[in-house]
Amino acid sequence: MNPNERISLEEHDPISHLSFEGKKALLLLHGKEDTIIPIDSQRYFMNLKSNTPSESLQIVEYSGVNHHVTIGMLQKSKEWLDKHLSSGIR
Repeated sequence: MNPNERISLEEHDPISHLSFEGKKALLLLHGKEDTIIPIDSQRYFMNLKSNTPSESLQIVEYSGVNHHVTIGMLQKSKEWLDKHLSSGIR
């Protein structure tokens, strides 16, 4: 990676810019058999943000799921949004 590419990566890297101060929350839904974006990338992110309270950051891993959305994921998203929008955490 050349120096310009490294700078561009750092500027756009969500890990470098994402904080959970205040009322921010993030839910990650990921299929364990995802062949497009390996789940290890999400696990790496979660490990870097391990000091974040679980009510602000959560990952749900789905066995047998590749790179697509399931009904279970939609239900989990709805529950997450209902909880966080009603509590003021966004």
